[in-house]
Parts: sequence; C-alpha cells; structure tokens
Amino acid sequence: MTPLTRLGIRITAQDYARWGSAPFEHASQVSAVAQASGFDSVWVSGATSARTGVAPGDDVGARAPSVPFEAYTLLGGLSARTTTVRLGVLVSDVDERAPALLAKLATALDVLSGGRAVLGIGIDALHCDGAPTDGGGQERLERLEEALLVCRAMFTQPSPTFEGRHYRIDGAVNHPPPLRPGGPPVLVDPRGDDRALGLVARHAEGAVVSGDPEAIRRQVGALRRRCEEAGRDPAEVAAIAVGVLVIAPDAAAAARERRQLHGDGVFDEGPGQAVVVAGGPDAVVAHVGELFGAGVDGVVLRVPGAGDLERVALAGATLGPVFGDRSPGG
Repeated sequence: MTPLTRLGIRITAQDYARWGSAPFEHASQVSAVAQASGFDSVWVSGATSARTGVAPGDDVGARAPSVPFEAYTLLGGLSARTTTVRLGVLVSDVDERAPALLAKLATALDVLSGGRAVLGIGIDALHCDGAPTDGGGQERLERLEEALLVCRAMFTQPSPTFEGRHYRIDGAVNHPPPLRPGGPPVLVDPRGDDRALGLVARHAEGAVVSGDPEAIRRQVGALRRRCEEAGRDPAEVAAIAVGVLVIAPDAAAAARERRQLHGDGVFDEGPGQAVVVAGGPDAVVAHVGELFGAGVDGVVLRVPGAGDLERVALAGATLGPVFGDRSPGG
C-alpha cells in the first residue's frame, strides 16, 4: 500500500483564529513538535474561506482571519521546517482550484518536501447543500472524477491532453515532475457518498472515513466492496479516519476539557460527525485502537488547543509508539 499516514495531526481554521498575529510560527512549532513526538503527517485546511467556529463577539474571532494562508503555500513553508512528516490538505474542494493548478501545487509541494506530499481532494459539505445525491451532487461527482483524471495525467505524463465535460487541458506541462513515481498519493473525502467510493477505488490511494467505530466499519466494508467491483486489491486503498483528540494527563481533566470545548462549539458530537477521542493516555490509546480494529489504516486528529505544545507532545508520545509510522516520507 502507498503510505498515506498512520498517525496525523490536523491544523484547522479554528486554530488559526486562536493564534492571533503569528499563525505561521505557531503552525511551524506544532508541526515540529508533532514530528518529534510521534506523528507521521501534518494536514491543513484546504478551504480558501471558512467559518472559524469562534462565538460571535469573541475578540479573537473579530481580529483574526479564519484562513490566513493558501493551503499549499503554507505546506511549502512547513516543508522547510520539517524533515520526515508527510504533508497534505484535508481536503481541497474540487470547485476551489482548477485541477491543472491543483496538480501543479501538489507537485511543487512534493518537490519542495523531498517526496512527502499527499493530494487531498473532495466535495466540500458546505457547498453540497446537504444533498450529495441530488442532481447538483451528481455533477460534483463528475467534476471530482475529471479532476482526479487531470491530476493523475499531469503527475505521470510530460504534456497530457484531456477533454472532459467540465475540465480540459491541452498539452499541459508540469515541470519539474513529482519526485514520487506516479505522483503524490491521493486521498479522497467521499462525504459518505457510496458513489464517491467508486471513484476512490478507481483513482485514489485512500478514502476519508468518520464516525464511531461501527459507522467506520460500515464505510470500510463499502470501500472494500467498491475496490473489488473495480478489480482492485482492497489492500491498495487506505481508509483514514478523521477526528478530534482531547487528551490530558488524567481522565477527569480530559472530561472537563471535552465539556468546555463542546460547549464552546469547537466540535459537534453525534451521528455523521467526526469521532471524538478523549481521556487520559491509556483511554486514548484504547479508543484509537478501536478505530484501527474497525478497519482503518490511519487516523488524522485535530488537537484543540494545539498552540499548547505540551499537549501536542503528550498526544504524539502517547499514540506514536503504538500507531505511528516514522519512516521518512513513507
């Protein structure tokens, strides 16, 4: 299987909003500590605009932009501050960047990072009107498939031409080419749409899954069936769970923090939401182990309050020795 991640940390728009006037330095510090403590990948938000999740009237939300950097520009900077972690966007909405531009950005990141780039792409739920199965959803799936075809062509051919319903390239040049043979591995967020899992089976190296272990087990099973239908070995396609990690030295402190973060709207809980992993070190290891037991090949976790570097270090030191992959760039 092409490595994507075993244990990743995710930096989101909410984190930027709380870091004030030096978001790049904070992101660099989080990435360096994550790498040193046991995480094997760093992910950033792909949106060019986003909601911060900060309560109205909050001074932090009022003075800080929700997305201060273009995602691939930020990752290019982080590539110079890290040496082994894989770097990716979770995820680029198919409508926010033209596929040819996205392929160039991912390729540049791959070259700058020494082959550590991952291309994350999907359909943004904020732009789906909650209805991925309606006509608009079908068109977005078509766009996603064409974008995947364009990116793959530009990763593997010197001057490809592609004519689709939604996108076209004519002798596009992507030089220098990616360092990885075949280009950066591709991670698709299907947003729970089974048809999008078919695109993953045909064109990608991984799919995002979410929810509790039972929901994840169902999604992993659906992904494997789609791979078999496409004539592809399911072992070639990774299932990557996304979630929120609330970790503290003891269970009582973690429970208090979880209640506070939920009350502040930092994350939602319930069906269809990202899994919340919370507790002291032993409980967190057990919970993440349940996700791997449900069939995932890796997890990407947001650590609210990641500006507290001791918290990032605790998370990496707790989970890295059990679940992480520390091989350079995969």
